[in-house]
Amino acid sequence: MLERLFEEVKWRTRVVGVFPNEVSASTLAREIALRSTEQWALKRYLMMDTLEAAKNLNRQHTRH
Repeated sequence: MLERLFEEVKWRTRVVGVFPNEVSASTLAREIALRSTEQWALKRYLMMDTLEAAKNLNRQHTRH
């Protein structure tokens, strides 16, 4: 994930080209990192209904 984040920062800085100062460059990098973190946090890798179904299956197997 970190490699992808670095690649995106590199790509975005190339698109912008020249920054007026160091603060604007770090602001862009920070915003990219925050957006990336937010997108990652919103992803659901396991749906709760799938987890619940697996839990019920496990209960059924332990009763027999």
